[in-house]
Amino acid sequence: MLFRSVHAGEWGGADSVREAVEVLGAERIGHGVRVLEDPAAAGLVRERQIPLEVCVTSNVQSGAAPSLAEHPLPKLAAAGLNVTINTDDPAISGITLSDEYRLAVEVLGLSPGALRERILAAARAAFLPEAERAALIERIRRRLGPG
Repeated sequence: MLFRSVHAGEWGGADSVREAVEVLGAERIGHGVRVLEDPAAAGLVRERQIPLEVCVTSNVQSGAAPSLAEHPLPKLAAAGLNVTINTDDPAISGITLSDEYRLAVEVLGLSPGALRERILAAARAAFLPEAERAALIERIRRRLGPG
């Protein structure tokens, strides 16, 4: 089975996110940080619960976010979008996933509970057969503890 993840909403604006969903059938969006520029595009992504693979450090390095403190991740989550926290290319960005989680909490103000939800959102968005995805989610829930 093939899955579709489309890079959109980083260099291109919200229209690139809408096109990725409507034309290309994206099941996940790589980045998507500019989707809030168009309420209709944001509504489409929210309605379909399409995961946004947000890469905080990379978004700052690419100029998609003006600074770490001004990264749109908290606004995306507050808008009810299905946000996951990711590294783009750890070797190029010089960052680990643990570093991105730390930035999300310490710089962007995500609570530990909100971070837990973003981690579980990533597991729910995994391109795996259903039984394997369910097992992954359960393993992560057990390791993270009650939330």
